[in-house]
Amino acid sequence: MTLKIDPAQLRHLRLRAQGLAAPVNDLRQLLTGAVSLQAHDYNAAVLGVRARSCGLVDEDVREALIGGDLCWTWLMRGTLHLVTMADLSWLLPLFGPQFIRLTARRYRELGLDEEARRRATSLLRQILADGPQTRAALKDKLAAEGLPVEGQACPHLLRHAALEGALVCVPLRNSRPEYRLLDDRAMDGWPGSDEAAARLSRRFLRAFGPANAADLARWSGLPMQLARVGLDALADEVTAVNAAGQKAVMANDQLPWLKDETEHSLFLLPAFDALLLSHVDRDLVLLPEVSRAIHPGGGIIRPSLLIDGVVRGRWQLKRGRRSLTVIVTPFVLLPQARRPQLEAEVADIGRFLGQVSVLKLEEVAA
Repeated sequence: MTLKIDPAQLRHLRLRAQGLAAPVNDLRQLLTGAVSLQAHDYNAAVLGVRARSCGLVDEDVREALIGGDLCWTWLMRGTLHLVTMADLSWLLPLFGPQFIRLTARRYRELGLDEEARRRATSLLRQILADGPQTRAALKDKLAAEGLPVEGQACPHLLRHAALEGALVCVPLRNSRPEYRLLDDRAMDGWPGSDEAAARLSRRFLRAFGPANAADLARWSGLPMQLARVGLDALADEVTAVNAAGQKAVMANDQLPWLKDETEHSLFLLPAFDALLLSHVDRDLVLLPEVSRAIHPGGGIIRPSLLIDGVVRGRWQLKRGRRSLTVIVTPFVLLPQARRPQLEAEVADIGRFLGQVSVLKLEEVAA
């Protein structure tokens, strides 16, 4: 029997699964629930933490990364993500070899053959044994050993070393990364690819469900065949659903959420938010008529105003010396009853970042 879920229920289920409708004040719990937050833009990832938490501040994220509770490295889709260090031990062996293979052509274009990459990773292990280093410092030291570092060569050598488990990123005060050696013990406990795929599928479904194999493949970058294998392994843990016209499954332990009374919610989601990166069909969240305003192409996902699970505007953050200005441009007329919710979100951005924040509400976008 297939359970039918209407659009409003589907949006509520995904908001709750992502922690937006049930924020927590523990970073490890937050990242365990969300699986990961895309973090090639570190500041956006930190604001993703804010949207899913209560009581935390941006410095908590930095301290957790420096302290080793969280990890900032290349994983899903071959891009930078925030995850818990505990999850890295099974996520990196699942994704690292795959994205090294998928980058083979780019390596050739940059003159980074297997021997050059091996030498670079070995050198980086030696260099970083003395402590974290900036990209500029590492570039100079690799160049001194005769390795190609110009253009995109150095970033790709650092990424390759990370995909091999040699290093991770830590944020400087300007939010740019330093690189530090990854403790080999952090990679203990690899369960094998089939078990890791099933574990990832279970975690993805609890964080983004209802969903299907195409959604899992899109979000993770795993081959569709492996995504299907992972979800098929959960047959006894899931229920088939018709999710607003799409075939999907949801975790059995989340079925009670269907009895929730849906609340009128409003969120200011950051750029590249996981909610907008996790499903093939986003039309129920990001309406086709405004899609280009949020997703103009080139992999860009702009910050969005989310009302009752639907994108109803965009926003940007202007940083001043003494205050922040949150500029919100709605796509529809904002009901006056929602103004307090918006003001509360703006105030919370200021609290999280440790500065006074001011709302600037613009006219409805044409």
